[in-house]
Amino acid sequence: MNKIVISTESTADLPDNIKEKYNIKMLDMHFEINQVEYSNNAISSKEFYSAMRNDAIIHTSQVNQYEAKEFFEDLLNQGYDVVHIGFSKNLSGTYNSCNMAINELNKKYGERIILVDSLGGCSGQGLLAILTCDFNNGNKTLKEVAEYASNICLNISYLFIVDNLKYLARTGRINKIVAKLGSILQIKPILHADNEGKLNSIQKVISRKKALQVLSHKVVQTKNNLSNIIFVSHADCENDALLVANNIEQNLHIKPIITNICNVMGAHCGPGTVAVFFTSNKRQ
Repeated sequence: MNKIVISTESTADLPDNIKEKYNIKMLDMHFEINQVEYSNNAISSKEFYSAMRNDAIIHTSQVNQYEAKEFFEDLLNQGYDVVHIGFSKNLSGTYNSCNMAINELNKKYGERIILVDSLGGCSGQGLLAILTCDFNNGNKTLKEVAEYASNICLNISYLFIVDNLKYLARTGRINKIVAKLGSILQIKPILHADNEGKLNSIQKVISRKKALQVLSHKVVQTKNNLSNIIFVSHADCENDALLVANNIEQNLHIKPIITNICNVMGAHCGPGTVAVFFTSNKRQ
């Protein structure tokens, strides 16, 4: 039986030490600034969000089938079987590219790769990859590992706030009319990834301060015991992330891991975004 490896996209926002600890393999994604293409982490978050604030033209592109095939075939040639934790198919075409590449490779090499929809992205996708690695203890079959990931993905909550709704509207993640009204009225919606991996608002508050309080409160009130890992992620607003993380730590006595929202994800949510990712009995 081949050794099983867990892979995911670079949108999973995992720190290098965690990727190395769990041997998680990363399929890189790309973006453009003013028509110049970069790999996901080719420039710093500071540079990227500064460009966004200065109204640079930002585009992201899905991984194509050729790139996905090359990535997976390399892992197969290293002797691995693969469970791939994919970015939500309802948020990116990358999932479909991976699916086509995997179907082609499984015909050639046998059923050695299984794709699991994380129904999310960012560090929630990363958390699912970590939990799947913990389950993959060397005594499980490829199917058992993939089924575990699929079964627990809805036990990971994705909650976030944005500073300006225009970025989500620009990329089609929310309705442009809703975004405009929200900006005029200074409404700060609490957003989440729902059970279909789509973005929706679950609560509306007036101030950013209140919205940050709601994020930490949701974690404190609904986190379960599946994992003690809590991610607090931010798009160039570390002080706000620290505020949320400190509040969680004071109440749960668990120190969250603070991560940067990668450039590809940040292109859609914009600077000033704060997000929390944690395990719960159902998605919040």
